[in-house]
Amino acid sequence: VEHDLAVLEYLSDFVCCLWGSAGAYGVVTMPFGVREGINIFLDGKIPTENLRFREVALTFKFSDQATEVDEEDQLSRFDYPELQKTMGNGGF
Repeated sequence: VEHDLAVLEYLSDFVCCLWGSAGAYGVVTMPFGVREGINIFLDGKIPTENLRFREVALTFKFSDQATEVDEEDQLSRFDYPELQKTMGNGGF
């Protein structure tokens, strides 16, 4: 999600938030600045419409503890069978 929001911020000048139920109703906000619109989306509340569309705000949590992963250990997590491909009379 965070990389989608980064691209949105890079490409857009304004953001409209949309919310509703298919075939029933919908709300489209007036345009917000990109950062404000992204924050509204993450918070789940549109203050100008006095509308909450998400009970719990989306948050990104960063770990303070960096864990080192051994490259050999990381590569040995999966065990794949031997791959063989044949085409006509030849094989790979």
